[in-house]
Amino acid sequence: MSLFGEKCHRCGRRTRSKEDGIAICTECKAEILASKEDKMSCPDDGSQMMKQIVKGVVTDKCPECGGVWLDSGELDLIKKAVQDAEAGGFATAFVIGMSAGQSASFGR
Repeated sequence: MSLFGEKCHRCGRRTRSKEDGIAICTECKAEILASKEDKMSCPDDGSQMMKQIVKGVVTDKCPECGGVWLDSGELDLIKKAVQDAEAGGFATAFVIGMSAGQSASFGR
């Protein structure tokens, strides 16, 4: 492995993460997990929600009302990311992503 990690076999980004001996970045792992999850209906308006990946955390976002819904444990993952060394970059990206919708709801 190079000093900066190997290239992810899906996207080419540098990573130190491997799965089954193959280099794969956190974002690509999250995309694979998201594609396997069932589509959910928004608890507020019944619209089919979209999977949204923020720093490796898969969230459900309603395209109609803008609500964001988290599965069990996802809020803890977000809290940990905020507390980590990359907290500034994550918090900024998360807030920008959240502000794209009109409102944000957390639950489930």
